[in-house]
Amino acid sequence: MKCSCFLLAWVLFSSPVFADDPSGMACNTSADKGLALTPPLGWNSFDSYGCNIYEERALMEADAFIEKFAPHGYEYFVIDNGWFSKPESVMKDGLQLAVTQHADPKDVVVNEYGIVQPSELFFPNGFKPLADKLHAKGLKFGLHLMRGIPRVAVERDLPIKGTPY
Repeated sequence: MKCSCFLLAWVLFSSPVFADDPSGMACNTSADKGLALTPPLGWNSFDSYGCNIYEERALMEADAFIEKFAPHGYEYFVIDNGWFSKPESVMKDGLQLAVTQHADPKDVVVNEYGIVQPSELFFPNGFKPLADKLHAKGLKFGLHLMRGIPRVAVERDLPIKGTPY
């Protein structure tokens, strides 16, 4: 008896009469629900370079990205972890160390308000030249940034810009 009741309920509730589309003909696609048909397409520096991406290399990668990937719908170019590391944290005896781990929170370059800044070692011209180039080609530029206030800003008791704190 239990099996018959379950089977009857299953048949009734799985029939087109009870479905979102009474005709039973609709095919709900991701677009119907406001979702993207494809995921965001882009390049992330951490996948190839870990924390060792620098301006010259990023510009070279951007050229290759624009030539090879952009024609296929790729639009995001993201610089990931390490762009904010202090030079002394990645240099030893004048040579750049291979930084494969996440940057030490104490080695983050911040301004007088605790806002993370690009490392002069990795991005001596800041991000503007790279962002301008990508934007001119119709691409979107992204940066990896940890949420919240950097630990070094808290340790130094730096003020929060635009507030009394």
